[in-house]
Amino acid sequence: MRISNPLFTPSYSLFLAVGAALTSFNAFADQSEEEMLAEAQRQLNAQVFGTQLQPQRSELEIYIENARNNNVQPRVDAPSYWQVGYTCAELESRSYIDYRDCMYYYDYYGKYWDYPQVEIVSAPPPKTIVVQRQSTKQVTISSFDEDALEDYYRALKAAVQFVGPISTMTKENFDSMNNRGGFANLSAAWNMMLAQLATAKIELDEWPSDAKEKGWAILGKRITKYNKLFEQHRSAVLSNEDIDEKVRTAIKNVELLTADNLY
Repeated sequence: MRISNPLFTPSYSLFLAVGAALTSFNAFADQSEEEMLAEAQRQLNAQVFGTQLQPQRSELEIYIENARNNNVQPRVDAPSYWQVGYTCAELESRSYIDYRDCMYYYDYYGKYWDYPQVEIVSAPPPKTIVVQRQSTKQVTISSFDEDALEDYYRALKAAVQFVGPISTMTKENFDSMNNRGGFANLSAAWNMMLAQLATAKIELDEWPSDAKEKGWAILGKRITKYNKLFEQHRSAVLSNEDIDEKVRTAIKNVELLTADNLY
C-alpha cells in the first residue's frame, strides 16, 4: 500500500520510515495493516519534527561558544585600520576574521579593543629662521619667535586630526574610554593642542606687519583649508549630543587664525 503524505517526501525521511516500520513489525504482528502504518507514521513524524524544526545557530555563535569552552584567549591586537569611535560593526564589511575576533573580544571582556593614542609632537625650541616665498626674496626675523606661524600650522593640523574622530563617537565609546582611564589622556592631549594654538597666536601678535604678510603668503592658503576642515568637524561635534558637554564647549570656544585677525 502507498502512503500519500507530505512528510514522506524527502528520501532520508522515507528511509527512516521504512526502517522504523521493519523494526516494529514483530511488536505489531497482531495489529491490522492500517494500525501498523499509523504507528509508523507517528514515529516518522517524531523524527521529522525533531530534526527539521531545530533552530540553527550562526557560525559566529558556534565559534564563540567553542572558544569559551576551550578557554581560548581573545586576540588582543586590533587591526591596523582600527580607529577611535569604531565598534565591531565597522569591521564586518572589511574582514570577517577581524569582525569575529572583535566580537569574541567584546564577549570575553565586555569592551572593545583599545583605541589608538593621539601622538602630539612638540615644537622644536625657538630659533632664528628665514621666512621666504622664493630663495631670492627673504626677510630675516629676529627678536621674536620666528617659528610662531609654523607652530600654529602644525598645531592646527593636529587639532583637525584629533577632532575628526571625536565627532563620530557615541556615548558608549566615551563610557568605555572613561572606564579605561582613556578620557584623561584625551583631555590632556586636547589641552596640549589648545596651548600650542594659543601661544602661537600670542607670538604672532608681536610679528611686524611685513613678516606677517610674507609668512601668510607661504602658509595662509594651507591654514585656510585646515580651518575649513576644523569648522566641519566642529559643527559635527556640536550637533552630536552623545559627546560630553565639556568636550563640546572646549571645541566650540577654539578661535582660529585667519588673515583678518592676523593683521
